[in-house]
Amino acid sequence: MPGDAPFTRGIYATMHRGRTWSQRQLIGLGTPKNYNERVRMLLRQGVSVISLLPCNSGFRGIDCDESPLSLLGTCGTVINTVDHMEAALDGVPIDEISTAMNDPTPFTLFAFLLGVAKRRGIPWDEITGTANQSDYISHFVANHMFYRLSLSGARRMFVDHVAFCRERVPNWNPVSVVGRHMQQAGATPVETMGLTLSAAIQYAEDCIAAGMDPDHLLRRFTFFFDISISFFEEVAKFRAGRRIWARIARDRLGARDPRAIRFKFHGQTSGVDLTLAAAAQQHRPGDGAGDGRDLRRAAVAACRQL
Repeated sequence: MPGDAPFTRGIYATMHRGRTWSQRQLIGLGTPKNYNERVRMLLRQGVSVISLLPCNSGFRGIDCDESPLSLLGTCGTVINTVDHMEAALDGVPIDEISTAMNDPTPFTLFAFLLGVAKRRGIPWDEITGTANQSDYISHFVANHMFYRLSLSGARRMFVDHVAFCRERVPNWNPVSVVGRHMQQAGATPVETMGLTLSAAIQYAEDCIAAGMDPDHLLRRFTFFFDISISFFEEVAKFRAGRRIWARIARDRLGARDPRAIRFKFHGQTSGVDLTLAAAAQQHRPGDGAGDGRDLRRAAVAACRQL
C-alpha cells in the first residue's frame, strides 16, 4: 500500500490525492535584479518553493568578468558574489520557503545563500531546500559543463559538504542524485534508474565510511529524474526505483528508520521529447499524414541535422 515499505506505490499514504506535488519553476535569466522581479511575481501568485539556475559561465566556473558580455545571463542568472545573491533574494523570505540551488561542486551558490542568511540574522537551521546538482558522477558521465573538479577532488568535497550540512544546516538536502542527465544523454528509463541507484550507493557508502549514521544520512538523500512521453514505462521506472532503493537502503546500507529508506525525487519534462516533437512538426512527411513511425523517423532525421 502507499506509505508502507517498500513504498512501491508511493512514500506517503495518500500521495497526490492528499497533496499535489510541489511545482518548482526553474528560473534563471539576466541579472540578479531580473531574477528577483520574476521570483517576487511568482511569490505573489502563491508559490512556496523557488529555484535558482545560474548563468552557464558560473556552471563552468568562470567569473562573469571573464565571459563575453553578450553571453551573460542568456542561460541563467549571473551570480558571482554574495552581493549578487542578496540582490537576487531581496524581499524573499528564505527562512520560510524552500529554495533549490542548481549548484555543482564546489557549492558556491549554497555558500552565497548562507552568506545572505547570516547578513539577515537568520539561523542556518531555518534554511530549507536542496543542492540540486551535487551529483558529480552524473556530471562526469553525461553533463560535462558542470564538471569542475577531478573525480577524486569532487568525491572528497561531496563528503565534506554532506558532513557540513548535517552539522550546520540540518534541514538542507545536500544530496540530489541526478538520473536526468543520463536519460537526456541517451539512456533508457531502465538504464537511467540503474545508473542513478549505482551512484547513490557510492555516495552513501562514502558518507557511511566517514562515520555518518545511515538513518540520519539517508533521510536527506533526494533524487532527480527526467520524465519522458513513454508514460507507462516512466510509471514502472518510478515504482521499481522506490522498491529497489528501499531494499538497498535497508539491506545494504543498514538503515532501520522508515524515513531513511524512502525514495524522494522530483521530475522534469524530457527535453529530448520536446526536441523530437518540435522536429517532427517541422519535418512532417508528405501532407502530415502517416503513423507514429513516420513521425519518429522524421524527428530522428531532423535531430541529426541540428
